[in-house]
Amino acid sequence: MAYQNEALVNWDPIDQTVLANEQVDSEGRSWRSGAKDLLNDLDTLDKWPDRVKQMQRFWIGKSEGINTGMFATHPFTGLSIPLYIASYVISDYGTGAVMGVPAHDKRDWEFFKRNFHDNDNINIKRAVRPVKKDDKDDDNKVFTSFGILTENCGQYAGLTSEEAMKKIVQDAYKSGYGRFSVQIVPVPESELPVLLPTNVSFTGRNGSPLKQAYDWINCKCPKCQGPAQRDTDTMDTFVDSSWYFMRYTDPKNNSLPFDKEKASELIPVDMYIGGGMVHGKTFKDPITKRFLKPEEVDLTNPNNPIQISSGLTSLVSYEKMSKSKYNGVDPEVTDATRLHILSKAPVSEVLEWEESSIVGIQRWILRVKRLVENVVENNHHLNNNLSTNNSSYVQNFVGDLNLMSDNSI
Repeated sequence: MAYQNEALVNWDPIDQTVLANEQVDSEGRSWRSGAKDLLNDLDTLDKWPDRVKQMQRFWIGKSEGINTGMFATHPFTGLSIPLYIASYVISDYGTGAVMGVPAHDKRDWEFFKRNFHDNDNINIKRAVRPVKKDDKDDDNKVFTSFGILTENCGQYAGLTSEEAMKKIVQDAYKSGYGRFSVQIVPVPESELPVLLPTNVSFTGRNGSPLKQAYDWINCKCPKCQGPAQRDTDTMDTFVDSSWYFMRYTDPKNNSLPFDKEKASELIPVDMYIGGGMVHGKTFKDPITKRFLKPEEVDLTNPNNPIQISSGLTSLVSYEKMSKSKYNGVDPEVTDATRLHILSKAPVSEVLEWEESSIVGIQRWILRVKRLVENVVENNHHLNNNLSTNNSSYVQNFVGDLNLMSDNSI
């Protein structure tokens, strides 16, 4: 089953593209963006003129701004709501955007006090008051209990919190919020295939190149013959490469891409794990943050890599392997490489590649080779009667396999 859904992504505003998790740091910034380091290191440049350092700060353009200057429209009241950026909002909660209600949420209240408490032009609007009028309702405190909606809630004023929640959900559904409708009209089979345009520009920016092919995008709806647009959001090539070869196990299936049982029987791979999980040792110039080639670094002392041209200690990190970072590894024997990857860390975790440690795996392979040769040459008969200890070992072995903890086997 395939489905399309919206999700948070790592958007690079400079290159106008989406970055993989391996391409951003812990704060969600592109690994190619060294603005923070450049800004912090300006204070160490004692011999630089202040005028030049100030120009550099302006060029980097760091901002601590809270108010974005943009507004959202409240779906029920129609009022404009200012948009603010705050670090306390959890990115994976809902859509990463929340409605700030300082009168009824402790974190929103703290945010308001810290940023706007001294502004007389901004007043907190209380949406809920206590059920009993004699209950104390302090405007200087957060009210987080259920109660009665105030006049600030418009048509919902006077309802209890429970009544208002049901009513608001009903009205939201009637207005189209929360409905799972898909505004897509399929192309009739008689009009397939849809030929792609040839006069497109592959700039790598501003999304899909098809979005710039206006003559191709704008078309007639095959259902109502009215104006319509073709969908340019096609599947990523990586999606196709993960499964298309399975079609060869069931090429004449007209109802499914392939039969699961046939694919399970014929395909030698039981689980496909994407790339980027093996990180290479990466060297950088400590001043310019330029990626260094291995031949530019003196590794006589591996614990203190020295940049040959400057004599300075190189910065060392483990990052996704890339030609631009010069952090790929020399080719080794296939079996040794595979076993080295499996032995260093669980397949679901990031592996920091160490060139020197693969030697141990190569020696282990030679020992296994000699063991097998000895069994074959001497025509030894293996004892299939396992002892209790060996049976326990087999159980642990199978358990580690199920957990994909090949490194502990």
